[in-house]
Amino acid sequence: MNNSPSINPQAGSTLLSLSRFWLLKRKRLASELQGYLNDAQDLLDDLFRANQLLTAQNTEQSKRIAFLESSNTTLADQFQTESTKLVSTTQDLKQEKNRLKKAMQALGQAHANIKIQTEREAKALRQITELEAFLEDHRNQLLSKEQSVSLLESLTEQLKASHLHLEANYADINKQHLSLTEKFTLVSNILAQQPPINEDLARFADLITRDYMKFASRESSLAGEAQALLDMQAILTEMQMLNNFPSIAGKTILSVAGGFSSGKSAFLNSFIRDENVRLATGINPVTVVPSYVVCSEETQIKGYSYNGGAINLEPSLYKSMCHEYVQAFGFDLRRILPFISVKVPMDKDLFGNLCIIDTPGYNPGSLGGAAASDRSTAVSLVNQASALVWVIGLDPAGTIDQSDIEFIESTPFRSESLYIVLNKADVKSQEDILEIMEQVADDLSFAGIEYAGMCAYSSTSKSDYPSNGLTFDQFLRSINVKVDVVGKITSKLDSVFNAYKLAIKTDITRLQSRKDEFNAFKLDAMELGGTELFDRIDQAFPLSEQMFDYSELIGLLNECESLHDKLKLAARKALASIDGAHFESHVIDQKIGSALGILLGADTPTTA
Repeated sequence: MNNSPSINPQAGSTLLSLSRFWLLKRKRLASELQGYLNDAQDLLDDLFRANQLLTAQNTEQSKRIAFLESSNTTLADQFQTESTKLVSTTQDLKQEKNRLKKAMQALGQAHANIKIQTEREAKALRQITELEAFLEDHRNQLLSKEQSVSLLESLTEQLKASHLHLEANYADINKQHLSLTEKFTLVSNILAQQPPINEDLARFADLITRDYMKFASRESSLAGEAQALLDMQAILTEMQMLNNFPSIAGKTILSVAGGFSSGKSAFLNSFIRDENVRLATGINPVTVVPSYVVCSEETQIKGYSYNGGAINLEPSLYKSMCHEYVQAFGFDLRRILPFISVKVPMDKDLFGNLCIIDTPGYNPGSLGGAAASDRSTAVSLVNQASALVWVIGLDPAGTIDQSDIEFIESTPFRSESLYIVLNKADVKSQEDILEIMEQVADDLSFAGIEYAGMCAYSSTSKSDYPSNGLTFDQFLRSINVKVDVVGKITSKLDSVFNAYKLAIKTDITRLQSRKDEFNAFKLDAMELGGTELFDRIDQAFPLSEQMFDYSELIGLLNECESLHDKLKLAARKALASIDGAHFESHVIDQKIGSALGILLGADTPTTA
């Protein structure tokens, strides 16, 4: 029954009808009966709910009883199985017991003396116990020996591995020993070298470091004096390099530069006719020590020390000088070996009067050590040159980077002195090369960079591809000319000292103009106020003569001209003693004599 039972509904309606006819007291009684009737109904509802709850609990208990009965059946089956096994085991034990009894009876029958039999049994048991102990001990010993054998086998394998490792270490140590010996010998030879003696160059250097510096410290007219000092130091450095490396005298300096992995060294290698000499190439930055490559009949490689001394280098050693090799020294090798000269057979018509600088990539990435200064090294080397070949690798993208454009913009090379090479052309199709060449041309034009020409080139096949403007051969022939060494150095000295002279003369002219204006002012004052006002002005400006005195400037101008002549004379004499300088000796004598005549105040030139 789902719904709660109710009291007969007619009882309520009957009470209601009676209450209408009964008196007030009876109506109250009917009302009380109605309350009792309602309470009885509430009690009936509570009993119904309790019955429902008990019914649900009974159902749950029935389920549990059914589950327990099922479990009991299973356990009974298991118990029956175990009981069967137990009975079987009991029977087996009984049979075994019977056999033992029969054996004991047989033993009793076989031995009359129970005491002796007991002693024998005890003795046998003791022997059995001892034998078991002996066997257990030997079993333990055997296990121990087996473990020892396993350990020995493991140790044998470890010893074999250690032996192989030691052999490898020995070979590596032996190789490192040879490498360390080689490096020690290289460093010792570099430090032991002395520069070639040139007394005239020493005189020139002394004039700069002593006389010129003394003059520059007293002279204050030149606004760009710091740049003048740098220019004079650069001239001295160039003179020292000509003295230490005479092979570059009279040659046009051509710098080959570009970004990391553009293939600059491989590009230069394609023009070297000696297969034994190769500039280091590879995936990682390899050009670490700058190389000056010049055309020569015979092959000769020299490393130049920091003080100008030179040592001969084997081609194999030179080829190994990459960043990893230099870092193995524990210091920057360029501090004692700043550059290397490479004299190799090349095409004279293209390279006979050229000195090519193989520069490190200006953007070597995040490598530390020597690679960190590659950009400054590249900038310094590029600024030494008279012309620039910028190499762009056509792999993978093949276009010119913005950083390349910014680097070229920072250099003075434009138009006839700049050439663009798209290297590794063998990795691109002809159509792609033309498209890339057009894109590079547009980028350079947009940046306002003019160039003599552009070509695609393959260092692997040593073959030319399409070009724009001059071909690479035409560009090389245009710059493959001799350089007037004396004229070049003299021109640089003239540029510095002409700036000094112009600045001093400008100061003299300015003082003269101010003095003339002041004298005109005094004359105007005399016309207006007479001698009294003129005297008052003199009294007001007692140091006017000293204020407008330019005699010291005239002295500095004379000193400047004298120092200028001395330096040009010393430079010519120093260059005359350098082997390989390209100028006639009688011209040198004439110029030296003229300069000495000027210095000594003679009427006719004196022969040096």
